[in-house]
Amino acid sequence: MEQVAPPINTSIIPGANTNVFSGISSTIESISGITAFGLIILVTYAISKVLNFYEVGPNVYGSYLVFYIFLIISAYNLPRHHMIR
Repeated sequence: MEQVAPPINTSIIPGANTNVFSGISSTIESISGITAFGLIILVTYAISKVLNFYEVGPNVYGSYLVFYIFLIISAYNLPRHHMIR
């Protein structure tokens, strides 16, 4: 008897109409503001400690940190229809 390969499930292959980031965006939208704020503070603290361990001073990464904080504040304050999806 001849072996026949099972059919390929094409629903898991991204097509032209699928939004690749739909799972990520729905997860981000479901996080409450205080949880997101806490995660941002935790990640910022961890990154600063790692950089300080490698003797990279705040004068080097401070401007990048301020820029990312500005992006996060803008993402939460701007209307959703201005965000790129």
